[in-house]
Amino acid sequence: MPPRQHAAAAADAWARERYGSAKRTGRRLRPAAASDLDVTEALLASIGEGDSSVAQVAKLARTLGRLHDPTIAQLAGVRERDLHKWCAKQPWRQSLPAELYAFSMQKFTAASDRDCGTAMAVGVHYCILPHELFASVAAYSAELWQFLFGNAAELKEWWQSAAERARSTADGGPWCTAAADCSSGLGHCVPIGIHGDDAGGHANEKVTVVTWGSVAVARSTLDSRFVFTMLKGSEAPAEAGLRSILRVLAWSLNALAEGTWPAADESGRPFDANHHPGRAKLAGRPLVQPAIPGEPLSTNLLTI
Repeated sequence: MPPRQHAAAAADAWARERYGSAKRTGRRLRPAAASDLDVTEALLASIGEGDSSVAQVAKLARTLGRLHDPTIAQLAGVRERDLHKWCAKQPWRQSLPAELYAFSMQKFTAASDRDCGTAMAVGVHYCILPHELFASVAAYSAELWQFLFGNAAELKEWWQSAAERARSTADGGPWCTAAADCSSGLGHCVPIGIHGDDAGGHANEKVTVVTWGSVAVARSTLDSRFVFTMLKGSEAPAEAGLRSILRVLAWSLNALAEGTWPAADESGRPFDANHHPGRAKLAGRPLVQPAIPGEPLSTNLLTI
């Protein structure tokens, strides 16, 4: 199905669900009973799954504007480069960490220096730390946490499969041994996958995007890969820049595995009143407290 037809079909299904039994009164429709189908979610899913562009969804949202849904009305005026601004206004934005994490890394002093590679200086880079996202989502909504990372049944199923693979593989490497060990705590561990790709582009140059997420759930890219950071080719040498990024990622994942807020940054410098004061106040506390009701939760994980 062509992209535009796919988005239109999603919206049409929502409209039928809501107005399927409606009757015409003059030029107005009398709504039927409220539906559980979220048209905004359907529109965003068509973007995340690659079926529609932001422009196509915005055009469709303008058509649906007469439904008087403020969220859809805002989406109608969004351009691709401004989608993040629309997201920032949504209630679920509260599920994300309050601030990005700033860290130092060597960067080119100017875009023209990337060819000779001689003019370098310490610059600032930003990321969304996995352990902070994990904790903020758990604090915001148990239901959302389970959707993104997996409920007890999904986690148990994944670890059972991993354990079976470990038993049937003569030389499966260290991850198979770890899987067999972790399987004793089925439903308590979240298996994490990491993905990196430089297929993205901005201003005619490649952008390396590093994402992560739970591999215990089968979701669309929009719902399963969480952005850690991005690096433009003009910002830093590819290998050195990636090493700096992965150093911070490994530190955050280790904090997530330990289940507590770290007391120091990736270089070992303690958090204090002058260095990430907000994070200094959380040092040593459990990442998730209280635990999600009804779901035995552990932040121990296996990176694969």
